Amino acid sequence: MFQAPPNHMVQLRFKDEFGVYAHTQGECYHWVEVNYGKHFGSPSPSQFVVIPVCGRIDLAFLIESSTNIGKHKWRRMLNLIMLLSRKLLVTPDRVRIAVVSFSNKATLHFGLDSHKTLASMGRTIDKIRWKGYWTNTAAALRMMKNKVFKKEHGDRSNAPNVAVLITEKGSNKNHWRTVPTAVSARKAGINIFVIGIGSQINSVEMMSIAGCKDHLKKRRKVRWKCGFENSAGKGTICNMVQSHEDTFDWKLRKGATPSRSTGPYSAYRSKYYIYIETSHRKYGDRAIMFFPAFKRKTTFCVKFKYHMFGFHINQLQLAKRSSSGQFATVWSMVGEKGNRWRSAVVNVTLKTSDRVRFGQRPFHIHRIYYSKMVNV
Repeated sequence: MFQAPPNHMVQLRFKDEFGVYAHTQGECYHWVEVNYGKHFGSPSPSQFVVIPVCGRIDLAFLIESSTNIGKHKWRRMLNLIMLLSRKLLVTPDRVRIAVVSFSNKATLHFGLDSHKTLASMGRTIDKIRWKGYWTNTAAALRMMKNKVFKKEHGDRSNAPNVAVLITEKGSNKNHWRTVPTAVSARKAGINIFVIGIGSQINSVEMMSIAGCKDHLKKRRKVRWKCGFENSAGKGTICNMVQSHEDTFDWKLRKGATPSRSTGPYSAYRSKYYIYIETSHRKYGDRAIMFFPAFKRKTTFCVKFKYHMFGFHINQLQLAKRSSSGQFATVWSMVGEKGNRWRSAVVNVTLKTSDRVRFGQRPFHIHRIYYSKMVNV
């Protein structure tokens, strides 16, 4: 429990990419900032404390299952829940998770005390089916408040209550009840975070549900992606372009790389990846691959998996080239990083006709995509 000095108020701010706690056993990644001030947002707090969050949390996922979502997006939403859950230490004593889906009405698929391990929870999540029909967000919020976060259903008095709402266009059934229900839930001590997906999100409603800007995250559609495999299961470099100004080219590959003790044994997922063979190459040789060009100025989030394993690993770069031909490195990694696929996320601002490239010297790349960045 936190107690503020006399005549002061307490403000808690939870920091994370998605606005939820995350930790693994033995490590803390996320923090609670406690500001003491006479008013919320005071520019000069009298005391500032930072403490790690590696304790208990009761977390509820509220996921839209309406016609707006569709079967394809529905699967992606379930994958997002599992992605977030893997960052958490799911045990009866630490992190408890509940899942509610909603369309015409809300359905509680499992409560906070239903699963003791991430594995058993994952099997249940995988069986949740898409419903279709209308979007009754108020029903999900009401079920969360009145049923999920209750002692008889596994809620703990010594664990903060956090809800993550994943939705798209906003309510279209009982929409007048949505915001009042969210306000009532927040007054009951439930921290609500909202993840908006798609390109037609209802920002006004989502902000009203979350209650503050820091609790709202928008996820736009992916603008371009390449998993190096087409719909027929054949290898492809999509619409990327090999440079004519380098020494050698990137190659498509499935399975292990041809040289021993180097490279991956397989792609991160599916079958194919692109790689550079270092045998018979000398220092200074380069292999460059360009992403497709975009016609207007914008900022993108570039995400990719990379593998840097072997004695002669040098440097991997992500760079942008201006229309005048000038290059600027926006991300780089040097040296061997072990025999496993790693992740990278890079923000890149492009002007008209700018290009993004992968380059320089010997690596393996799997699954590249980038999406429009949104400043909330």
